[in-house]
Amino acid sequence: MKQAQTDSKIALITLSYAPDFERCKLLVESVERCLTDDVHHYIIVDRRDVALFKPLVSSRSSLRVVEDLLPSWMFRVSGLNKWWMSLRTLPVRNWIMQQLVKMSIFDAIDEDVAVFCDSDNTFIRPVDLSSYLLKGDQVAFLKVDYQSKDIQKWIIASQRLLGLESVQIQPANYISNLIAWRRDNVKAMLDRIEKTNNVSWMRAVCQHRTISEYMIYGIFVDYILGLESANHFLFDTELVKPSWSIPLSTQSEVDDFFGDLKDSHVGVMIHSKDGIPVERYRDQVEALWSQSTQKSLSV
Repeated sequence: MKQAQTDSKIALITLSYAPDFERCKLLVESVERCLTDDVHHYIIVDRRDVALFKPLVSSRSSLRVVEDLLPSWMFRVSGLNKWWMSLRTLPVRNWIMQQLVKMSIFDAIDEDVAVFCDSDNTFIRPVDLSSYLLKGDQVAFLKVDYQSKDIQKWIIASQRLLGLESVQIQPANYISNLIAWRRDNVKAMLDRIEKTNNVSWMRAVCQHRTISEYMIYGIFVDYILGLESANHFLFDTELVKPSWSIPLSTQSEVDDFFGDLKDSHVGVMIHSKDGIPVERYRDQVEALWSQSTQKSLSV
């Protein structure tokens, strides 16, 4: 359903790297085919991958460099592909570094709403994301009742970073494939982390080995700001069908995955860890694009 008009603009944010180039290329193509022109797509890559990704730049897509979003005391060392060296903390894993970049993203964009979309996502039909993710000045906030060992670990780390150790946190999942953050809330969250830990927020986060940036933001909004003050509204519609826990080892399983889409699905996520090359599902994606074009022509 179309929501009230808003002056807010959405920035689509994708962190990628060389092994995911073909997936990211397909995502970029799907953005240009399916998303409205008011959504700009920012692709964030390491400096060493800029030349590879540069052909993806267009009027709709821009490149940003990871190193430009990190402090000078954090850097790569040749041969250590899974780690970043740090002069102020222990070495930082790639997984944590990616979260630092997301938490720094508003230093690199002009928009006030960032929507994170990994490079193994692909949009399959035309969609105005604003009609789902914006309601006036409010931004969609995903929260799903869910509990797991990882969720519990992420909650504990979030409590320590935010100074909420004495607060009872109800296990919930704030993680999905299209997560929207507000600039003002991120700034307040980082300020809170610094005041709580008496060091820069980046150093505080680097002290943890198991964290989730989405859980930190979700808990901050839920338990410190409150939804109304944070200008968020609850949203639990699954816009992207994920491949989590779905077998895709054969072509027939891939075909079944695409044959069981809901009307609410505007995209699919074929997890990079599934090891399925884009060529295995590009035909299905292009067929869905074609179907959408035919429907629009017949209206």
